[in-house]
Amino acid sequence: MILAAISTSLITVVVLTCVVFGKAAAELVAEYEAFSES
Repeated sequence: MILAAISTSLITVVVLTCVVFGKAAAELVAEYEAFSES
């Protein structure tokens, strides 16, 4: 039970990290595209 809880929380942390980095990368790409157009 403890291992299952730990693995579940680890998966949650990994997914949240991927989402946060994905949003940050999307914002960086949008800023880079806007900068390269000007």
